[in-house]
Amino acid sequence: MNKSNLIVLYAEDDFEEFDLFREALQRYDRSIQLYHARNGVHALESLTTYTPDYIFLDINMPLMDGWECLDHISMTPRLSDVPVFMISTTRDPDSHRKSIFKGARSCFVKAYTEAEWTAIFAEAFTDKNILKER
Repeated sequence: MNKSNLIVLYAEDDFEEFDLFREALQRYDRSIQLYHARNGVHALESLTTYTPDYIFLDINMPLMDGWECLDHISMTPRLSDVPVFMISTTRDPDSHRKSIFKGARSCFVKAYTEAEWTAIFAEAFTDKNILKER
């Protein structure tokens, strides 16, 4: 799969956790362009200026959580086909079911190592999740 020139948005309120994501993503593929949002409100504001190829949303964020942000993304025609992945701090099966019900592709348990993020990227960036030509 050619990941060149992909754009990824990660909405995460914890800067240390975002830095780990960023470092792991750079090692996974340096050509992927990464944008950061501090919360759901910031994510929606930034999504008015570009359309990413993938969106990762932390579920627990201030101002607007990942669930509410996902609702807005799903109702925005320009963004409705962008694969969204929810990031949870727990292995709660209800979070996974809720993610799928609300339109996300999957719900991953938050990674705390580069190897864990690499496994998530390998699953998220599969052919079935690649966007069709816009």
